Amino acid sequence: MATRTPCAALAATLLTTTALAATLLTTTFVLPIAARAEIVGLLETPSDFASQIGNVQGWAYTTTPGAELIQPFDVLVNGVKILEVPCCSARADVRDAHPDAPLRTGFSAVTNWAREADEDEILVQVVVRDTAGDMLVLARSEVQTFAFVGHPFSGIVEWLEPAGAAADGPQSLPVPRSRCTLSNTAEFTPDAAALTCTNLAAAPPSGLSPEACLGAVRFEWDRASQGFKLASGCEALPRWTDNGDGTATDNRTGLQWELKTDDGSIHDKDLEFTWSASGAAPTGTAFTDLLATLNANDAALSNGTLVQTGCFAGHCDWRVPTVLELKDILDAEGPACVSPPCTTIPGETALDYHWSSTGLAELDTVAWAVSFEFGVVITDTKTNARPVRAVRGD
Repeated sequence: MATRTPCAALAATLLTTTALAATLLTTTFVLPIAARAEIVGLLETPSDFASQIGNVQGWAYTTTPGAELIQPFDVLVNGVKILEVPCCSARADVRDAHPDAPLRTGFSAVTNWAREADEDEILVQVVVRDTAGDMLVLARSEVQTFAFVGHPFSGIVEWLEPAGAAADGPQSLPVPRSRCTLSNTAEFTPDAAALTCTNLAAAPPSGLSPEACLGAVRFEWDRASQGFKLASGCEALPRWTDNGDGTATDNRTGLQWELKTDDGSIHDKDLEFTWSASGAAPTGTAFTDLLATLNANDAALSNGTLVQTGCFAGHCDWRVPTVLELKDILDAEGPACVSPPCTTIPGETALDYHWSSTGLAELDTVAWAVSFEFGVVITDTKTNARPVRAVRGD
């Protein structure tokens, strides 16, 4: 229940109410109307949005004659201030239900309200004060269905990697990193935006199977709640798009991969590269030969204009993939891989261990490598020569 709290006790209130998130699921704290002058209000949202992009919305007013609410209001997630929300918009419904309320009582702001917290449950608080010295803390406790980072206004929304994906423990990764993109508009536009998400490693309480979805799930912007809501179940998604320029895009992760050939060029599947020349630092031919060639960007002036040439497929940010990224393009692992190569990426693939950029934390002369013949991950000495498939993207 929202409580009327003296200003001097604010810090203690925030600490004690934060602890409630450990035991409460989806509870709304409402301060009932009292006979004496005070602040009255309600925090209506956030509610359980699968994308965690939602509206901090509610209403509040003071019943003290001559007093006014001090705005904007502070919004806290698990006791940490994340934003301020303005007040007050017209809320005829509140005035109809509360005859002593003014017309303008509403507050609202669209935000990623879970971005500052990684706990399973989130306590959202809005602190309301008035010029008479009264204060009201409105709160809601919500269960996180996804560990979400990012914001739809960025155009690209990314999801946290599943737990256990340590740099030196690649076999612990259960599914690849999830990813969302604004699928029908370049920029976020209310009433028009839709998210298409892939590789969801968790599911909301209803509408999706509890199993991880390796296809696509769509979310549409809901005007009434000012948040993204589930619009589809798990839909089939082609794994690869051949870009026709010697690269292919992984539709699950958005990463762009170099396609290997059998033509004796720098892309030939049978070429092998070292990770390190010295035994530790990334000074081997994977970096000095392969990446240096792919990222070669020769600049030339033509009619006073800087013309960029070179760079494989028009991009100059090619890199050696991490072991998690490399392992992710295995379509079958270990004993399940009965028809090598153990990947469906277009083009050629060497039946050998491929270098990743991930070194072994305990020994700096060793790095992780992934076999596309046996579908397994091993460590190898960095001075050994192995095939390398370049990648780009976040």
